[in-house]
Amino acid sequence: MTGGAGEAGESSMSATSAVGLQFPEGLRVLAVDDDQTCLHIVGRMLERCMYQVTKCRNGKEALLLLREDSSRFDIVLSDLHLSDINGLMLLEIIAFEMDMPVVVMSSDEKRETIMKGLIHGACDYMVKPVRMDEVELLWQHVIRKRRNDRLKKMEQAMEDKLVVVEEEEEKKK
Repeated sequence: MTGGAGEAGESSMSATSAVGLQFPEGLRVLAVDDDQTCLHIVGRMLERCMYQVTKCRNGKEALLLLREDSSRFDIVLSDLHLSDINGLMLLEIIAFEMDMPVVVMSSDEKRETIMKGLIHGACDYMVKPVRMDEVELLWQHVIRKRRNDRLKKMEQAMEDKLVVVEEEEEKKK
């Protein structure tokens, strides 16, 4: 699980303003698990962190909510082994359609399973029973995603400016 401090100076100020001073309170989490007991426990843990929690008992319901309005959520916390949809497929769909951070949880702690989850798009993998200290740090994935998105936009803008400059130099020749 992760750490990652922001850049000093202007970057950290813009990161703060981008997410608000109350962050991570109010982090909007979509929790998905077909085990009702686990979903209840994880939901309570998320609520103790002052996160806003929406619970789903299956992957199809989660996809329906995300496709209706993915902007309602900042991050998805999903069990890997769902009864109605392959958890790896769910990961890929969310990554492709919503470009949203997804953290996977499972009682399967085999290295191969963990790697499959990460390769298919999970930004983290939590072994059940999930610990409170892991849940408390979910917000870091959202910050990291937003920061990376901002950097990509800045990079694209710089590339676009470079193309314009090169075109202007060609015209001068």
